[in-house]
Amino acid sequence: KMSKSDKSALSRIELTDTADEIRKKLRKATTDAVNGIYYDREERPGVSNLLDIASAVTGQSVAELEAQYADYRTGDFKDSVADAVIAKICPIGDRIKQYEADPEYIDQVLANGAWQASELAAVTMKDVKEVMGLARS
Repeated sequence: KMSKSDKSALSRIELTDTADEIRKKLRKATTDAVNGIYYDREERPGVSNLLDIASAVTGQSVAELEAQYADYRTGDFKDSVADAVIAKICPIGDRIKQYEADPEYIDQVLANGAWQASELAAVTMKDVKEVMGLARS
């Protein structure tokens, strides 16, 4: 869990963050100096948080991640989590930047969507009028 309400940009990973920004933020994540990676929300909240993040972006269970990273040091684990987050988030950020750079494409998509919605609504209204006996002959 990272904080959206915290004013510090380091408290969260944004969809448009670069790989370097993501890596920097995860390296600064609060953890402990205990060897090994295992889930314990009470005693190791920082490591547990990183396991939750890794699970969310990889689709692996926390138990699978615990087994995979059992012998890792926290710094090395942070790097692995960063790699997984970067692989998941950066393509999304790249796509957002493409859309921001091409407002005409966005306008085209919106116009096409409006046309499709209008066509579908016309068919639906025709059906409703027929069912209610309001259709013109």
